[in-house]
Amino acid sequence: MSEAGAGPDGSEIAIVGMAGRFPAPPTSRGSGATCARGRESIRFFSREELERAGEDPVRLDDPQYVPARPVLEGVELFDAAFFGMSPREAAVLNPQHRLFLECAWHASRTPPTTPSASRARSPSTRGRRSAPTSSTTCTRTDR
Repeated sequence: MSEAGAGPDGSEIAIVGMAGRFPAPPTSRGSGATCARGRESIRFFSREELERAGEDPVRLDDPQYVPARPVLEGVELFDAAFFGMSPREAAVLNPQHRLFLECAWHASRTPPTTPSASRARSPSTRGRRSAPTSSTTCTRTDR
């Protein structure tokens, strides 16, 4: 990496797009708005839902068990042919890998955004003058 004030040395990188899949809402732009409004993206499940899904009843009776998790919508909608795979290949592919492929494709088609390009600041760029990062921290202030 080049020293401060020196010219480029070829080791620099450019973030050319960003994409992500998140529980309700499914996009990175929508997740920032959900966070800003203080809304939860975690779904709580009833005992009946968990029993129908095959959860162990003994586990459900554990007082430390929390019947909640984030839920990604549309994971089953992966377009295998678009990525040059057979339906069988896609079926055995790790779901996280399928999501990675979809996000990489979307990121490659998302135009870059810099904090100076817009007066509106997202939670991940607020207060920064450099390129945005992919981390966003949500803090609840009502507790």
